[in-house]
Amino acid sequence: MVGSTFPLWEIVLGASNFTLAAVVAWSTWRNAKKDRKVHVADKRMEWITEFRNAVSELLSAAFLARNGREELEPHIEKFFVLKAKLEMMDTKRFDEKQERLLQNPGLEFYIGDLEAYIKSESINTYDEIRTQIINRSCKAIETEWQKIRNLED
Repeated sequence: MVGSTFPLWEIVLGASNFTLAAVVAWSTWRNAKKDRKVHVADKRMEWITEFRNAVSELLSAAFLARNGREELEPHIEKFFVLKAKLEMMDTKRFDEKQERLLQNPGLEFYIGDLEAYIKSESINTYDEIRTQIINRSCKAIETEWQKIRNLED
């Protein structure tokens, strides 16, 4: 029966080709998944840097808006621009399921208190508000750093 059956070597060759293709596909999928996690981690690091800079600028603008010796209006305007920036940074980060960071550690409340301080309506001092904002910001940053360390999505 020549030609009607496959020789054994053709079956082995076909099975090995299929196995090789499956291994390559699995390896490619796994590398793509890891690359995505690294990309998300890079974006988180950028977000952390931008968040840290915005918070420090917000604190400086608030202090200068209340205590500055020069014209106060640009500092007040900068404060509100930075406040809006922080709110926008927090709305859509990396995952729809994540809670908003500003609400989670109570940072939003203290930013509101800082705004009241600028308007001379706060009972807290600048140093008290600043300390709370820094502490809450550090908690928010630590949450993101933990995800970077673990390469979470």
